[in-house]
Amino acid sequence: MSRRDGIDLSSKIDEYKSLKDEESAVKKALKPLGDYIKKTLMEKGETEATSDKYVAKISVTPNEDFNEEKAISILREKLNVDDFNSVVKCKFYIDDDALESLVYLGKFNIEELATCKTAKEPTVRLTISNKK
Repeated sequence: MSRRDGIDLSSKIDEYKSLKDEESAVKKALKPLGDYIKKTLMEKGETEATSDKYVAKISVTPNEDFNEEKAISILREKLNVDDFNSVVKCKFYIDDDALESLVYLGKFNIEELATCKTAKEPTVRLTISNKK
């Protein structure tokens, strides 16, 4: 048991773990409820519903991906050579095997590329607030 400046670290660890376990249980219970509310509202074509105490609202944020290869193909067909060359530039690509090798050798942290991922499905956010 570690005590430093009057704080019992061991009891704080136990308390933290206990609360994290409760948090996990609550999250597991909340997810299907939230999914059901979102799904039901979307199926009805509505963005909000009320209970005696609360208002549930959903907002749908569309996400999209731009197919650059297809766009280049269309530009190649529609533009003259000079205009095409002014718009479309030489494209670098990542050699996956070489990158994997650098990661394996510890020369690059793959986490640095985490921001390069894009989600493809829309995000549906549920907000529950007090009824006025």
